[in-house]
Amino acid sequence: MVNDDKLLRQLKMREIESYQWQKDVIGPLSEEFQVSIDEVNDLFVNSLDMSNINNLHATFQSANHEEILLKLYSDLHLKWFIEVLEMITVEQGDKIRVPLSKRIVEGEDYGEVLQEGRNQLFAILNNNIE
Repeated sequence: MVNDDKLLRQLKMREIESYQWQKDVIGPLSEEFQVSIDEVNDLFVNSLDMSNINNLHATFQSANHEEILLKLYSDLHLKWFIEVLEMITVEQGDKIRVPLSKRIVEGEDYGEVLQEGRNQLFAILNNNIE
């Protein structure tokens, strides 16, 4: 039983210590929480089963994309323009933010992409009142 636990821990650590995990998840969380990388590694190894660990990077990428979509929604003030002022539709807002979010996930600079989104939004707002 003890050997099984050791082996399982080793398997989990091997996965968590992979380059992509460390670069995308562990390192950034270590900095955000201001704790060591070992502490973040232990957090995941001790809290998750092997199935969750195997899927975690994919779920991280999915959650990251969702966070970017929400951030763009906020930074472009789409809630205000869509829900409060009703100057654009949800579809128009999504036409802007969904392609932009994909570009950000692919590595483009958030600030530059955001400005492009602002330009697109302004054009849509102008077209809606003409």
